[in-house]
Amino acid sequence: MRNASQTSDDDQTKGGSSLSQPSCAKAAAESMQATPVRPWTALLEAAIENEVLPRLCGTWSRQAAQGADRSQPSETDLTLFVGFILEDDLPHARAMADGLTARGVSRYDLLHSLLGAAAQRLGELWDQDRCDMTVVNLGMIRLNQILRDTAEHGGETPLMRDSGRSALIAPAPGETHNFGVVVLDDLFTRAGWQVDAPSRVNSTGLLVLAKRNWYDLVGISVSAERFLRSLPATIRTLRRAARNPALVVLVGGQAFIDHPERAQFIGADGFAPNAETALIIAHKLCAKTTQGVKVAKN
Repeated sequence: MRNASQTSDDDQTKGGSSLSQPSCAKAAAESMQATPVRPWTALLEAAIENEVLPRLCGTWSRQAAQGADRSQPSETDLTLFVGFILEDDLPHARAMADGLTARGVSRYDLLHSLLGAAAQRLGELWDQDRCDMTVVNLGMIRLNQILRDTAEHGGETPLMRDSGRSALIAPAPGETHNFGVVVLDDLFTRAGWQVDAPSRVNSTGLLVLAKRNWYDLVGISVSAERFLRSLPATIRTLRRAARNPALVVLVGGQAFIDHPERAQFIGADGFAPNAETALIIAHKLCAKTTQGVKVAKN
């Protein structure tokens, strides 16, 4: 697994300095397209002229005539968006998100297929040693900002609502990446849940919250395998300490994508591969709560 010291050593091997943001932007374009690409600056200029500006002006007739699927962000959309994030070009990134919404992309698809996919792409660039952790962290901060900005404009309400239910959604203790938590917070809140979503919290902090507040659900996001080691003990202690004796624990994140069976091994009630599935599974698991537990809550 990667750590800070390994990052420093790797960077030294590459020439004594971290990769620049333009280099990461070029890496993002190369990793998302099978065909060779031009230098990033030229690609970005051409993309702004040929793709972004026409969309902002509402000239989509050519794509519509070709039968383009306007209900989903395209690969070109994702390539451009990641480039804007890496180049710290928030105005164009925001304009692109607004343009996709205007053309009919749903709130969920914006979160999952654009912002979430961009976050995943940044993680892949880090795993491939094509961007350093500083660049990735800055990119995540920009994604969080765009998510907050788009939330201010509202959006459709999820079909599944659970008014009155409450959830504690947090990254695993020690995690530094919390974008998945932000997305879950947005979706669950829109579905009527009362959500507490600390950006960073240790095991003690989770226990304090579970003792103080009634939660129907605790959701834990795990991006790296090294954060799995302490989770069995954390989940056992959470269940003992929680005010809700039938607390539901749901996990998700990259650490479970290829190994969903890990959820059972660490003592969770379920695993969700994405935010929309998490909402569905949470609804089903919490619906099993007995009347006796509801009485205990009161």
